[in-house]
Amino acid sequence: MASVAPPPAPAPIPAAPASTITLTPEQRQAAIDAETDRLQEWSMNDDPAFLSNILADLNNSEKEIRDRSRRGGQAVWQHQRHPHLESRGREHD
Repeated sequence: MASVAPPPAPAPIPAAPASTITLTPEQRQAAIDAETDRLQEWSMNDDPAFLSNILADLNNSEKEIRDRSRRGGQAVWQHQRHPHLESRGREHD
């Protein structure tokens, strides 16, 4: 009886090369603003899949993005742990 070898593991995805583009201060701030806006949207979403996006930004090189990511992760965690808090807040609107 011949043994069947398992299929080979997929090749690892190579890391993206480091960017050599230098941003102007205005472009840098625009990129920070865009990412912090995304983080805010993700933190308000009920989908726990967004948590991985938020956690990835904990390692961002920009302090403002790391801080917003930390707050967003806390908001998602709080909502997942206490989902009734959001609905209770709406009762008084």
